[in-house]
Amino acid sequence: MTFARPPLADAPAMAVYGDALVAAGDPLGTLVQLQLALEARPGDAGLVAAEAHHLAAHSRDLLGPAALHTSLCWLRWRRGFVVEATIRSVWDGELDPSVGTPRRPRLVKATRALLQAPVCVGLEALRLELPSSTRAAALLTAAAWEVRHGAPRSLRRLHVGTLGRDEDEWGVPTGAWFDDPPPLPSFRAEVATDWVLEVSVSAGLSQALLRVFAR
Repeated sequence: MTFARPPLADAPAMAVYGDALVAAGDPLGTLVQLQLALEARPGDAGLVAAEAHHLAAHSRDLLGPAALHTSLCWLRWRRGFVVEATIRSVWDGELDPSVGTPRRPRLVKATRALLQAPVCVGLEALRLELPSSTRAAALLTAAAWEVRHGAPRSLRRLHVGTLGRDEDEWGVPTGAWFDDPPPLPSFRAEVATDWVLEVSVSAGLSQALLRVFAR
């Protein structure tokens, strides 16, 4: 049983879907079952622990190549699928004399890999963030192009921005940004006839992002 887009709003349909996947030996089915059970029993310690263990044990099965970039990602799952994500690199790739020539930043590659993961077919909100630097605008614009050409049509909210000095250490973000967006420059992009995206950006990135999402 497969769906072009899972019926996430339909709990009974997702339960049938999860059972079918479990019968086929697919670990995604167990995740669907666990997360549906958590909806019925929120905060249940046994279910929370089982969900965390399952996600850790089957990261590669669930995320594919994106599993290599989970240190950069915060993901909100719902009924077996990622519905909100933050990809935040706290390293901008500029040369630090103490470490020699740096590797290329992983933001763009991580964005591409996550968007290609089947469990992101219902993604609704995404944040892309880097520390402020001379390279940040180019890297964030490149990551935005990945969104433009690879994101599912379910995506409705996108934030692309730079981190302030007090945000350079990784912290697990809450879902608050998605419910109460910060007062940043924003615009509404009609990317395609069936895809309208609300985009917020850090100061200085508006024009570049407008070009990325122009039809």
